[in-house]
Amino acid sequence: MLKRLFEDLGYAPNQRFNALQGKTRLIFEEAGQGRRVDIFLDTFQMCHILHIGPRLILDDYTIPITDLLLTKLQIVEINEKDIRDIIAILHDHEIVSFPHQGDKEKIDGKYIGELCSNDWGLCHTVTIALEKVVGFLPLYDLLQQEKITIGARIAQLSEFVDGTPKSLKWKMRALVGERVQWYDLPEAPMRSSAAYEGIKITGRAFLVSTLFRVQDSSISLATEDPP
Repeated sequence: MLKRLFEDLGYAPNQRFNALQGKTRLIFEEAGQGRRVDIFLDTFQMCHILHIGPRLILDDYTIPITDLLLTKLQIVEINEKDIRDIIAILHDHEIVSFPHQGDKEKIDGKYIGELCSNDWGLCHTVTIALEKVVGFLPLYDLLQQEKITIGARIAQLSEFVDGTPKSLKWKMRALVGERVQWYDLPEAPMRSSAAYEGIKITGRAFLVSTLFRVQDSSISLATEDPP
């Protein structure tokens, strides 16, 4: 059904990629404009694995804001665009221990902490990403109070990640540390060109992409030239 839908819309399947990854991820490309559609089937598998399928019921038309943030924090080779997206999300969304049912605009810090408490690799990547965001935050054209708010939310999220009791599996993997690679590198990059819309579909629901949701942020992140 998905194949027919996108073919009717003028997209052709990436035959090689879909043959190898089709159980969890599909790619369709529009030859004329160079646009690409990324489809994730219940599992978001990039540098780390996020099981998004069961969480689709938490929001109506997109993945929960918590999971959207995680899709950015799990990137090992994180770039400035990803960092800007993280800052935009943290600017607009509070960190809470457990969102009330129906409260779709708060980030579930407890959930992130629990995921990281059982997966040393994800925990390590998230920690590194948050540290990089802290380093970039002063470079952006934001009010001082906005920077203070975002910095406080980063610290709050770090407390959930660091403070949640770790599993035996986590502790055993921590003994090995970076001596063994703790992440995967995706076969095909998600951002291949300026025309790539980054539309994502997972499980039963269409997901608003990171690009589209973050553009709704009420702030404009204008970077200064690095020294």
